[in-house]
Amino acid sequence: MSGGGDLSDLAFSTEDRLNTGRPIRIRLASAPSDGNALILQELGGYAAPHAPLSTQKSP
Repeated sequence: MSGGGDLSDLAFSTEDRLNTGRPIRIRLASAPSDGNALILQELGGYAAPHAPLSTQKSP
């Protein structure tokens, strides 16, 4: 991610077009009821340039 107060767009997509390794992690979980399993999902994302991904070329 950009430092020094600069903002970046965050991308969470099925493809890692910039080959970043997806260092930004978001975890989503449901609150289990009695006897139910905890369902946890983790998404990996990365800071992306401000141009839309559809206009970027793969390296």
